[in-house]
Amino acid sequence: MFVTYMSILCLALSPAAAAPLTQATSLAQQSPASWRTDGSLIGGGAKSLAILVSDPANAQVTNNQAVTITDKGTAGSDNHLTTCGPPSAYPAYGTGGVWMNFPDMFNKNKQSMSNNGATDEEIGRIYNSINTIAAASLVDRRVILAVIMQESHGNPRVGSTTSHDGVGNPGLMQSHQGVTCANQAAPCPQSIIDQMVRDGTQGTSSGDGLVQGINIYGNVYEALRYYNSGNVDASNLCLGGATASYVADVASRLTGWTN
Repeated sequence: MFVTYMSILCLALSPAAAAPLTQATSLAQQSPASWRTDGSLIGGGAKSLAILVSDPANAQVTNNQAVTITDKGTAGSDNHLTTCGPPSAYPAYGTGGVWMNFPDMFNKNKQSMSNNGATDEEIGRIYNSINTIAAASLVDRRVILAVIMQESHGNPRVGSTTSHDGVGNPGLMQSHQGVTCANQAAPCPQSIIDQMVRDGTQGTSSGDGLVQGINIYGNVYEALRYYNSGNVDASNLCLGGATASYVADVASRLTGWTN
């Protein structure tokens, strides 16, 4: 499929059908069911599960969640969501959706990137990488940016974290054993920034990225839960281990929240 940056075509996007919530639940109401009794996390996420991606550089979204480059979207808000539930509990996207438009969303996050150590040159390189990898993967640019901000606040030299089962999660998107610019002098090269964004979006030779989660679950919100913890309870995306608020946090970023 040929993708251009000038295209305004956006294929139908809507979270997978789910029963409407009769009463939203908050993160504060969640039980610790996503933790083992010994305190360890249940599941390690797409970032730690040993699921091999045979050809990460060519991985693409292959269902109706695929998008070409578009600047459509809302002016955004600054609300931090705490709702838990199925995909339908989170902000609508696609035609008639409430996600913020990408140019304004990126500009709104520049200050946070700078505050967390990114240079102006690196911020420009992150912008370039998001455009490049979004066009290759057919993952919405806003999703890639929101995950970058959730995982690293856009700091190319962010340190790596380690999952409960010992897998390293480095780089801008804290990917599954991908590349990193940690401990390197600024500015981080465009080639490494590209690879960090590719690792988180299209996966690595060691494990899944956003593309694989979207292809498995058919909607962005379940894919985000999968990316964070590897376990998806479609009735409540705050469950599944790792960070209970992960889907709500990223959904908040998609609608304009920054921190």
